[in-house]
Amino acid sequence: MAGAQAPLGPYLCTCLISHAKLINQPLQVALNASQTVAAHDTELRKEKGLHYTLHIRNMDHHRALLLFCLFRVFSMARAVPLSKESVIMRAKVKLNTEQLVMRLDIYLKRLLLGSLSLSPPTDPLDGLSSLVLVLEGYESLLSDSLDGLSQVRQEVSSLRGYLDDWREGHCSEPLLPKQLLQGRLAQLQSRKEYIHTVGIEAVLGLKEYLGYLLKNLDYLGTC
Repeated sequence: MAGAQAPLGPYLCTCLISHAKLINQPLQVALNASQTVAAHDTELRKEKGLHYTLHIRNMDHHRALLLFCLFRVFSMARAVPLSKESVIMRAKVKLNTEQLVMRLDIYLKRLLLGSLSLSPPTDPLDGLSSLVLVLEGYESLLSDSLDGLSQVRQEVSSLRGYLDDWREGHCSEPLLPKQLLQGRLAQLQSRKEYIHTVGIEAVLGLKEYLGYLLKNLDYLGTC
């Protein structure tokens, strides 16, 4: 009788296990490789995201720096110091204008018209030339027949003369022709025959105009 054969069970089990290992090994290698690639891709994405963030931050920094430089340039351009002569002129005009506004306000309150205001159109204020022209126009409308306006008219005349002398000494442009005058003053001058009514409206218009001048004294530097 032939010798006893070794049982097949353990052998088959060993073969199956070995075969399974051979089959699973490539799968495991592929899985490991896939995980490695995914991890590497994630790192690249993070790195790219970091570079992109840094790039954006650098761009924002450069833009902010550029805007700051431009702001400084414009600030320096706007902050050019005025000459001593110009400073004195503006201070004098401001003081005289404030006194005139106060005097006009007192006059209107005496007539119980202190809260009255006028609607547009307004008178032009774009430089010394238009300012002198408007003051001259209102001066002609302030009738001496209206009680209490003679002093106001004298002060308006004095302010207009001072500004006109300054304009002639510092501006090469001629005074604007009166025909170009528009706004409320032009309307009042077309009704000059109504002395009292036009005179009161002229007081209101002049007060409003001088108040606007006080808020825009920079126009004194424009011809």
